[in-house]
Amino acid sequence: MAPDSAGGGEMRALDPQTPGRFSWNELYSSLGDKAAFDFYSTQFGWETMHEMPMGEMGTYRIFGADGVQMGGMMRKPDEMPMSAWGFYINVEAIDAATERVKAGGGRS
Repeated sequence: MAPDSAGGGEMRALDPQTPGRFSWNELYSSLGDKAAFDFYSTQFGWETMHEMPMGEMGTYRIFGADGVQMGGMMRKPDEMPMSAWGFYINVEAIDAATERVKAGGGRS
């Protein structure tokens, strides 16, 4: 959430499609999608938007707030050593973003 640009102090959601913003948040949880969602929904008021069965991998739970999808949760694969969040960030152009990463010492 960000302060209202009019200075009224009200909070509004940031557009997840804005370059430089997280556009999708994904949790691989040792607790599974349901228990993880139950915890985070009490903390942040998230709601289940959709559930997608994924066979042996269980359910992929898409969550969001105020009718906007924000990410998904699922049971972590057994070969993953621990639960982890993955974040997807929007960029205007992937080639330019890759060059900025390399210029900052990262690699692709």
